[in-house]
Amino acid sequence: MNILLTWRRYGVISQMPLTTTTAPVDILNNRTYWQHRIGNDSASVGYFKTDLESGVSIELSGTAHAGILHYSFPAGEKNVLVDLTHRLPSARGSVCTQRYVDSEIEISEDGTEYRGYGVYEAGWNEGAPYKVYFCGQFDSAPDQAHAFNAENTTTPSMGGKSRKAASRHDTVGALFTWKDTEMPSSLHSRVGISFISAEKACTFKDAEIPTWNLNDTVSAAVKTWNDDIFNTMRVDIGESANTTDLTLLYSSLYFAHLMPSNRTGENPLWESQEPYYDDFYAICKWPLIAPLLNTNQ
Repeated sequence: MNILLTWRRYGVISQMPLTTTTAPVDILNNRTYWQHRIGNDSASVGYFKTDLESGVSIELSGTAHAGILHYSFPAGEKNVLVDLTHRLPSARGSVCTQRYVDSEIEISEDGTEYRGYGVYEAGWNEGAPYKVYFCGQFDSAPDQAHAFNAENTTTPSMGGKSRKAASRHDTVGALFTWKDTEMPSSLHSRVGISFISAEKACTFKDAEIPTWNLNDTVSAAVKTWNDDIFNTMRVDIGESANTTDLTLLYSSLYFAHLMPSNRTGENPLWESQEPYYDDFYAICKWPLIAPLLNTNQ
């Protein structure tokens, strides 16, 4: 998900898969529900996979304005926590720490969809507050779906289908629960975002990720990168090719095109379909990924 993540400016509208919500887990305190990653992560263009110590495996893919998440749960209870108050801390001090400002969430009657917005500020460059709208959907209806909030208290007010923050000290979110199962099971989620409206976030979600098959989104991402970037040049990839140089070349192409972000039609300050880009930060050259190539070139 291109989303939700750029140099401590985003990383918000968080979903956390949980196998339990009983103590010591506290849905108001991410220090109690966060999980160590175990084993080796898998990453390639359009795809990321990691395993949590809870036994949950997570696979991710994304588009320009939406993402798809695949959770594989062990036998037992399944929960997904949507924590609108969660923001990115900074190991370097307050200059890069995000601050939560405001939020609202509304859950559909059957619990399969949720939408709303969050407002955040600071982060990298101490930026001004910005509002991001979201629209999420699960591929199966939960047994329970409750919105919650907790202003200046350690006990969440749980229940109902909507919550609006009363102040920046009001934790807001939603908890979705599927009852215990005797066998391991999976769950898919799609989430769209927009800086304009929740309705537009829903449109992005449905248009850019039309199926629940995560591999469809991965394949589309690979095709886009090959068509628009990697296939724009031809280099020798035969047995005599220098693999180190190939990795440097294609890694540099990849990172150079991650930013700036194409926000055409998504600037909340004015309406225009003229090309508009932001998230200018730096052009980096990091040999971190293997080249993604078509073998027939």
